[in-house]
Amino acid sequence: MLLALLLTQAWALSLDEAPATPLVSQTDPSLATWQRSVPPPPQPLVQHYIMRHRELMVQVSAGRRASPAFRTNWAQLEAYWAFAQHSQPLPYLSEADQQRAADLSTIAATLAAEALLNETLARSEFLSGAQVAMRTLTGPNIEFQPAKMGSPKGGAVRANGAPPNRRPQLQAARLDLPAKRPTPPAPSLRFGAGTALNTDPEQPLSIAWNTYLILGSIGVDDLRLSSNLVQLQFPPNGGRNRGFQPIWSLAWQLNLRHRIHPRLTLSAELRSVDAGYMPRQARVGLSTNPVAEQPQWVVTLGARHVFASPNRPVEQRVELRLQWNGRWRAPLDPKRVTPAQRQGPQPWWTPSG
Repeated sequence: MLLALLLTQAWALSLDEAPATPLVSQTDPSLATWQRSVPPPPQPLVQHYIMRHRELMVQVSAGRRASPAFRTNWAQLEAYWAFAQHSQPLPYLSEADQQRAADLSTIAATLAAEALLNETLARSEFLSGAQVAMRTLTGPNIEFQPAKMGSPKGGAVRANGAPPNRRPQLQAARLDLPAKRPTPPAPSLRFGAGTALNTDPEQPLSIAWNTYLILGSIGVDDLRLSSNLVQLQFPPNGGRNRGFQPIWSLAWQLNLRHRIHPRLTLSAELRSVDAGYMPRQARVGLSTNPVAEQPQWVVTLGARHVFASPNRPVEQRVELRLQWNGRWRAPLDPKRVTPAQRQGPQPWWTPSG
């Protein structure tokens, strides 16, 4: 009796979950044309790749792993479109802000194209192997993790992993983001080469191929020493000839960060001049979270020393800064286009309807 009841329920469940397909094949020549279902129209792959590229542009410029270099300009454009959506007087955008937004858009498109290429190559076993070989040539790196005290397992060695500048934990290399980890990470030493985005607001936007050395939980929480070998720099102040300008560079940067209290983080930074090896500025700061429930708010008390240069004298100042390090939005997210943005001509890849 129980077996018959179970079989009846399983049979009924299979009827509910069975796909609604006809018993007769649609290719049966005995069927009339009007009896056959119309196949769905094919979707062009070009449109798929373009839409995916736009989604990746949002991720690389406003996602969890995005560089803070996009924050200010994306917030300005977000406010601009918000005023336009409600038919309010538009906020003023200087020519420098417009040019920087255009340069950031080009960088976001370049990073998104790289991410899209990696996604496409990862679908093929053969091409993914070629991708690892290419990464070995363009961005070789090696990471050592020593064995923990009292642990029976030995240390680990990893070669040619993902670029470290794309990892979320490297956002903590910024002076404005105190460390907040539930458990201390394992000690690690990593060095290699790869591409990086110059996020210094006082310098022109550039993408550099650099070498780096990263220490994690060895003496201090985080220490990063990087040196740019080649910089691809946008021409300053716009110009008729747009494009990257390659510069052979020896610019370097040292970042140090150490948590001295659960809510206090000591940080230091030393930078060289742009495309040169002479020191430009040194900073030291002490950061705290005034509201424990909202760690995005950070108060930093710091001191800055700017070395003398032919263009300006020595400068020393004390800084007190309140900053919000929460997430920001991309101004042209395809998932939330505002009515004001729809007033203009639509791109050819935009789906109708």
